[in-house]
This record gives sequence, structure tokens and C-alpha cells, in this order.
Amino acid sequence: MQREDVTDLIVLQKIKKQLS
Repeated sequence: MQREDVTDLIVLQKIKKQLS
């Protein structure tokens, strides 16, 4: 697992929260 993948997931979750 790459840390970049985990960071992307966290960023995606943050964006989803801002959108909703």
C-alpha cells in the first residue's frame, strides 16, 4: 500500500463532506 493512495482517499472524503 502506498501512502499516496491513503492520502487520496482522505482528500476524497473531505471533498465529499464539503459537497454534501
